[in-house]
Amino acid sequence: MSPGWRPTNPASRAHAALTAALHQVGITAAAVEIHSDGEAAFASAPGGPADGIALLAGTGAVAVRVTGRTAPVGPPRPARR
Repeated sequence: MSPGWRPTNPASRAHAALTAALHQVGITAAAVEIHSDGEAAFASAPGGPADGIALLAGTGAVAVRVTGRTAPVGPPRPARR
């Protein structure tokens, strides 16, 4: 990666920044994966369930449905009535 190169995709930028930071301290990761805050919160649940729902609330709020340990990527679906 050349010094002036910068990816345009936010996930690619995060991946590049993390890889560079790890490299600076001598760590070569076999794989680096980027996950959402919702997935990280869900993964911290006791027992590590594979499916479920996480709700994160603070100044803003987000809910995420996790299936098979991953959350779908894309625009939110309309609420069911």
